[in-house]
Amino acid sequence: NQTMMLLLASAKKMHILDKAVRDGRWRPGPLEPMGPIGGETLGLVALGNIARTVVPRAKAFGLNVIAYDPYIGEGVFRAYGVERINTLDELLKRSDYVSLHTPLNPETFHLIGPSELAFMKPTAYLINTSRGSVVDEEALIVALDQGQIAGAGLDVFEQEPLDVESPLNAMDNVILMPHS
Repeated sequence: NQTMMLLLASAKKMHILDKAVRDGRWRPGPLEPMGPIGGETLGLVALGNIARTVVPRAKAFGLNVIAYDPYIGEGVFRAYGVERINTLDELLKRSDYVSLHTPLNPETFHLIGPSELAFMKPTAYLINTSRGSVVDEEALIVALDQGQIAGAGLDVFEQEPLDVESPLNAMDNVILMPHS
C-alpha cells in the first residue's frame, strides 16, 4: 500500500497540488510530467513477498509490471504475470516508476547510484520503501536537482530520522515519509 501511495502521490503531484490549494492557488502552473498512469511501466527491483503484494495493486491501476530478481524462479514471475527482466540496467531504462524491494546487505548497499540513475528516464520516479542505503542518497539528490529523473517517493533514508537540513526537504519533486 505504501508503495502504491507513494507512486500515485508522486505521479499526480499530490504534495504540490495540496500546498497550492492551501496557499490559495487553484492552478499552480505547469506540472509536467503528469500523464495517465494506465499503460505505464512499474519496474520492481526484487520480487519477494512485499513486491508480490504490489503486483495486483499496480495492475488494478493499469500499470505494466516488470521485475528484476536474479534469485527468484521463473515460476513466480509466471504466477504473478510479471515480465522477467534480466538486468537491472534494462529494468531502469524501461520503467516509468522504479520501486525498490530489496533487503539491505553488502550486495545491495548503494545498488542505485549515479550510473543506475543515469539509466532512468527523465520522466521516471524512484520509489523506495525497502532500506535507505539501497540508494546512494547523494547521487539521488544530484539526479533530482538536475532533472535527471522526475522525482522520488521515499519512505526510508540513509540516516533516520532524515536530517532537517537534507536537500531532499526543499525539493518539490520528492515525497518524504517517516519510515511508516
